Amino acid sequence: ALIDMTMQIQSSNQTVFQVISKFLRSWKKYDTQWNLWDAKRRAELDKIAEKRYSVVYFDVRICVYKGLAEGLASYPHEKDIGFVRIDSSAVISGIRKQALEWASDYGKILNQLAQKDLEQVQQQIEQFHKQLEDVPTDLAKLKELLNVISTIKSIDMDMVIRIWDIQEKYRTLR
Repeated sequence: ALIDMTMQIQSSNQTVFQVISKFLRSWKKYDTQWNLWDAKRRAELDKIAEKRYSVVYFDVRICVYKGLAEGLASYPHEKDIGFVRIDSSAVISGIRKQALEWASDYGKILNQLAQKDLEQVQQQIEQFHKQLEDVPTDLAKLKELLNVISTIKSIDMDMVIRIWDIQEKYRTLR
């Protein structure tokens, strides 16, 4: 009877430790699937600003990482497996912090792109404004002024689209 009981205890211990190992392996997906600690992806983040991805690209990434962090907020911090209680609060906190950092990094890049686009639009508007302030004194100056007006009219829709794009970038960052 004692030998049977010892065998049952060993079997139970082995089963508990297998379940614990499986539970611990389940956390690896945040490194392998999500690549939260991948140095190569971090280096690629710098190149993203140069490629000028659309707002949708950034919106998806920011939402995904924020969603990951929010999903883990409701995850139970303690889990009982057999006779062992595992406290996962440090792991959950670390993963959430890393996910929010990724969301923040994508947000910073989007903010830089929006700021750069906004400055370009502002410069162009200021340039046209200065050109429109000139009072024509002869026919040549009048032609120049009319050319400026014609240029403004020709880029009107392009400018509106650029401004909408900038607005959308800032709306995404909210």
